[in-house]
Amino acid sequence: MKQILHILKFKLISFAKINTDLKPVSILKNLGSASVYIVFAVGIYFFTLSSLSYLLEEIRIGTFLLHRFVSIILFIFFMAVNAGNIIVSFSTLYKSKEVFYLITKPISIIKIFSIKFLDNFFYSSTTMMLMISAVMLGYSVYFKINFLFVIFFFFCMLLPFVMIAASAGVIILMLIIHLSLKIGLKKVVTGTISIYLLGLVTFFKLSSPISIVEQVMKYYPNINGYFASLDNALIKFLPNFWIADSLYWFTAREPMNALPYIGLLFGTSIIFLSAALFIAKKLYYKTWLESFELKIKNTRQTKRQKSKQIFKNKSFFTPQIDVLLKKEFLQFFREPGQWIHLAVIIFLIVIFVISLGGIDGNLLNAYSYHLRAIVYLVIFSFNLFLISSLSLRFAFPAISLEGDAYWKLKSSPISIQKIVGIKFGLIFSFIFLLGQGLNYFSHLNFPKELFLTASINIGFITLAMVSLNFGMGSLFINLKEKSPIRIASSQGASLTFLFSIVLIVFLVAVSFIPIYNYYNDVFGFKERLKSIYLSSIIIAIFSLSITIISVFLTKKALQNDL
Repeated sequence: MKQILHILKFKLISFAKINTDLKPVSILKNLGSASVYIVFAVGIYFFTLSSLSYLLEEIRIGTFLLHRFVSIILFIFFMAVNAGNIIVSFSTLYKSKEVFYLITKPISIIKIFSIKFLDNFFYSSTTMMLMISAVMLGYSVYFKINFLFVIFFFFCMLLPFVMIAASAGVIILMLIIHLSLKIGLKKVVTGTISIYLLGLVTFFKLSSPISIVEQVMKYYPNINGYFASLDNALIKFLPNFWIADSLYWFTAREPMNALPYIGLLFGTSIIFLSAALFIAKKLYYKTWLESFELKIKNTRQTKRQKSKQIFKNKSFFTPQIDVLLKKEFLQFFREPGQWIHLAVIIFLIVIFVISLGGIDGNLLNAYSYHLRAIVYLVIFSFNLFLISSLSLRFAFPAISLEGDAYWKLKSSPISIQKIVGIKFGLIFSFIFLLGQGLNYFSHLNFPKELFLTASINIGFITLAMVSLNFGMGSLFINLKEKSPIRIASSQGASLTFLFSIVLIVFLVAVSFIPIYNYYNDVFGFKERLKSIYLSSIIIAIFSLSITIISVFLTKKALQNDL
């Protein structure tokens, strides 16, 4: 334990020295970052208050339904943390130079695992946990719960919840590597994705939001009761249900009913953490060596010849553009973390599209225009969030991933603007196509007028999101970090993510009144369309403004010699 504390102590000292530069520019930069975090936390607080007020007082969905929606959101968060930890842990536990260094020292393998696991846990989850804490502050104020509840929630509910997801992710990663050497990487990855897909589909089948709304609304206006009989028995074994039900009992002023669920969270987190440490003791060093065998096994001479052959193939592009396009292609696929993470994101998008298929258009039209507008805006917001996530993950690290080759490119007889332009164009084209696909499937049960305007809006928003992340990635360039996942989890990336969330909130706010009026039959059809077209013009102007500013940031950053 002393060794772990000793290493953690000097990791903190190292982090503090790197991030506490007393130069005026660095101080202003840190103050600016802190200000953004504070402003964003305050924004989340007020947004939570207004959202709860609208849902419970205007739409009147009731506290039971509210907490069932919270349960679904927590499940998505759990799966995101779990899948994210599988990918990030591969980088920190198996490819980190620090592990290579520590493994040569008289330190037990379980201690190295513990250090890197904690490093990974707090590095990748801190921003999200702070955001949730700001949400819970607004939640506690709205329901008039003691302020200390936020601290209690963070340590006694949120941390155990995230620990379960993270521990499960690390266990799955070690098993994937161990089994891949025996039965093949493709088979194991395919099997893992299939299990995740089956689990997600099963969850949404067992806890369909539409089905829950239908059943609870039968008891209207008495919808604040505890309708436990409506819950599927299997759902009650999930950590997201334990937190959601605990919150319900706190708002009902019966906290004693929440204690069994909190006990389950604590107990399960201890079991999963113990299991992760036990399996690490048996498998971590073994899988660390096996990861090298896997790399050798999957890097064959034929593949190397194919990659060389790509540059011999002729195309209709000019030689410079042709070489740069092929470079980008090979650079992306040579890094397993890139295409594996892309596969996970596409997998989540597929799940989202499948879940949208469960929305009955006729049933949706039976509800009030309030609810129809909210459902539409929630789906629109989720589309924007996915576009933002893709931009953060692939546009932000784009320049940094050049590494030392950045200087070769900068000093080569090729315009740096051309290199950056091709890189940006490829990322934008890919995310644009995904965004349009998402928009198409999410509008299957909505009017075509909304689909057409949303398609244009999504195009401009994608341009703004990719430009923002690309520009901020150029500003916070880090050529020493080789892991795209860690670059996309850095301080600069966190700030960019916060800016993206603010942008999403603004765009949803601009769309709110036109969408609300569209579903409200008080106004004429032409008047409603005019309102939607006006919001699209505002979105286009705002998106183009962000794009221009981001291009300027990128240009300035590329002129610096770091």
